[in-house]
Amino acid sequence: MYHKSSFCNSLQSTQRIRPRRKPATSGNPIRQLAQRSDILTSYTESRQSVTIGKELVKKVEDVAKASGLTAEARAGLAAVEDLSQVILRKSESTLANSYLPYKEKMLVQFKGRRCCQPRLVKPCTESMNRGDSYVLVTAKSLHVWLGEFCNVIEKAKAIEFAKQVFKKHDLGCKIFNEPVVIDNESGSDYRQEKEFWTALCGDTRRVQLQDAGPAEEDEAYEELINGTNVVYKFVDGRLRPFDQYCGKLLTCSALAPEVVLVIDFGAEMYVWIGKQSPKTDRVTALRQAEELWSQGYNYTAFKINPMSPFLDEKSGGLPVKSSLRPTWGIFGRINQGTETMLFKDKFVDWGDSSRLIGVKGFTPGSELSKTVVCIQPYDVHKMIDSKREPVCLVLDGVRVGRETNWVEECDGLKMEYEIETEGVDVWQVAEFDRHPLDSAYCGHFDSGATYVVRWHYKIKVKGLALRNRSVQSGRSRCVYFFWHGSDSSVTEKGACAMMTVELDEEKGPQIRVVQNKEPPCFLMLFKRRMIVHKGRKASQPAGNGVGWRLYVVRNELPSEAYLMEVDVGAEHLRSRSSLLLLNAETGQLTVWHGAKSPDCTKEQARELRLNLQKWASLKLVTDREIRVTEVNEGKENADFLKAMKSLDRTEYDCLLNSTMILSRSIRMYLLSSLTGSFTASEIQNPSFSPLVPFSPFPVIQSDLLRSSQPALFLIDACEVVYLWQGYWSEENSRSGSAISQFNADRRCALETALAYCQAINVAKPPPAYVVYAGVEPLCFTNLFPTWTTEPSVRDSSLKDGRIVGEKTPVSEILTQTVKQQYTLKELVQQPLPDGVDPLRLEAYLSDVEFKEAFGQSKEDFYSLPNWKQMEAKKQLKLF
Repeated sequence: MYHKSSFCNSLQSTQRIRPRRKPATSGNPIRQLAQRSDILTSYTESRQSVTIGKELVKKVEDVAKASGLTAEARAGLAAVEDLSQVILRKSESTLANSYLPYKEKMLVQFKGRRCCQPRLVKPCTESMNRGDSYVLVTAKSLHVWLGEFCNVIEKAKAIEFAKQVFKKHDLGCKIFNEPVVIDNESGSDYRQEKEFWTALCGDTRRVQLQDAGPAEEDEAYEELINGTNVVYKFVDGRLRPFDQYCGKLLTCSALAPEVVLVIDFGAEMYVWIGKQSPKTDRVTALRQAEELWSQGYNYTAFKINPMSPFLDEKSGGLPVKSSLRPTWGIFGRINQGTETMLFKDKFVDWGDSSRLIGVKGFTPGSELSKTVVCIQPYDVHKMIDSKREPVCLVLDGVRVGRETNWVEECDGLKMEYEIETEGVDVWQVAEFDRHPLDSAYCGHFDSGATYVVRWHYKIKVKGLALRNRSVQSGRSRCVYFFWHGSDSSVTEKGACAMMTVELDEEKGPQIRVVQNKEPPCFLMLFKRRMIVHKGRKASQPAGNGVGWRLYVVRNELPSEAYLMEVDVGAEHLRSRSSLLLLNAETGQLTVWHGAKSPDCTKEQARELRLNLQKWASLKLVTDREIRVTEVNEGKENADFLKAMKSLDRTEYDCLLNSTMILSRSIRMYLLSSLTGSFTASEIQNPSFSPLVPFSPFPVIQSDLLRSSQPALFLIDACEVVYLWQGYWSEENSRSGSAISQFNADRRCALETALAYCQAINVAKPPPAYVVYAGVEPLCFTNLFPTWTTEPSVRDSSLKDGRIVGEKTPVSEILTQTVKQQYTLKELVQQPLPDGVDPLRLEAYLSDVEFKEAFGQSKEDFYSLPNWKQMEAKKQLKLF
């Protein structure tokens, strides 16, 4: 039954489990905080035990030690100060910025041949000439300007200097693009030239620069400019001259880490501080050097002013003595290890580790490949297919080539130009004087003298673009040529250049002309009357000529042909040309034609003998009639045989019985890797003309010898190709690295020579031979109009084991250079086999012989330290 009491109990339990409602709270926030029980109204100190505190401290120390941070660094990270409002003061001129070793704008000149150095010059157009290379450095630009007549060394040095500045962001240059190279010899981009002139002087117009000096000027400049170097060493509290290095080419042996040096280059003065030098010495030396800089300079006792080497005070240069240094000069502080390129490149033996090829460890088969620079042979098709354009001289912006009349297109109209000569004056220059030549002797030059030639001319514009085909005459122009004979002294060449400046009242162009390298416009001035006499014969009184004189014909065009005297003897006969033999006593003149002399040369010989006959009648045999005889090689008369002292045809390269066909002129290329890649540069003949298919002597011996030795030249002699190898002079460093580089160049030259022969005639390539300087065979020396063997050059080649008259097939030597193994006996002999790297002689041993000699394998040997490797090689004389 259902009870009422049980129902009431269940109702009560149901009411008990209902959730309680929240009590009503006040809306006042202050009252709410007062009612909260979890907020303390008083401070209660909590004490922990010592054990718990030590555990916390140890835990913090362990965390700090694991972080790897110092206590100061952790304290800084734990700091909560707000430093966003802190502003640091910037000093107007700090010590570091006040002695920077560079300027905002710098023009660096590269001039020299043996030890070409960078020199700071005034950043203006007056400091530049067409015969040197320059690098313009600013913070936002880097330009390389290569003069039209600069040598290969100057080009390579300037380009390498700019590359290193760009690579290392040196001298304050922060550009991100490659340096701009402006080569005036091969032609430059107008936009790049505009950028260069704007960066240099703020003007986009190209100005007329100074002409190049003589070739000998480079070596003379190096000697004189190094003589102005002054080095001070800080000793006993003061700067004292370091006599061991003053006035000389600097070497790194002066830079000891415990010293402080002050090096004065004129426009540059550096305070070089060694790493181990005392701090007091650094501060005092810097202060004394600054006083020295502020005192100015005095170069009155020197033959050259390094501030402006080629400009005197009257021409806009700096005086030789002044109380102030130029504002564009550099006074800088350099710490050891932070040297700039402008500083380092003045030391002849400075080594840059970034350019060296390191060898560490051993990989089988790679011990030889790591020791040489990887360069590739030149593309011979570029050599053969290159267009040979005549060398054209430009004067006052107008080209004056060999033409007296030419047509140019200007704005769609054709203009005809004509050169009219108004006068030619010639002075012979002595060391301290000059005297004008009579018109009868105008065109006669002595190889032992120097001359100044003034040419007055006009350029007329004729009627193709003018009404009624009239003639518009231009203004009178003037140019000065200073001609240097091959036997003239350096003093006379310098005096000739000075006389040219004194005579130049018109301020016209001044052109240096070297014997055998005369431009066509110079030869045309004398209208076939030019004769170059050996020594000083043209200026001798009449009747002083004794004996025989021999003259060789030069050039083929009628307006440019002339005679050049050589020594009388069978060794000076050339089967590929014509010669004139004159007896100054009897008046006998013999015209001799070689077996391979071209028709144009024979014709010029007949015409030129009239000029020689006229001069001989005037100067030598005034009381006799000149008798002329014409003979061919092999049919000489008695007088000719008498002059040659019973002619021996083995003394010259006689082509009388040769079937050789000379259909084209000789071409010569300089092969080098100075620019970083292996290149071939053709030696141009100033008198080259496409109208002449065959020229007997387009090149001369000085083209070979004036290059930096040992040089490599490829000579294409029509039916045979020669590779001429230069010599090691006493001045050149014959170190292991230099020999390795030369071997790499020679291997590329050998491969290029073989590829060149294949490209000329695929079916029947001409033979290729290697000849050596000083011991060349007659078949090679007779490719040149004259040849003189220097005793020092011959001795150098004989010392290297060469034989007089030696010529070796290129393929044979190339086979030797790729040989990878030699015996120990072959490697200790001198001279070393061709192509062997003297720095890695042990690598050429076979594995078996290597282990017998060193007592260990190659792997174990190359894992040793370098000094142990050196000691082991010294014991076996492989060093």
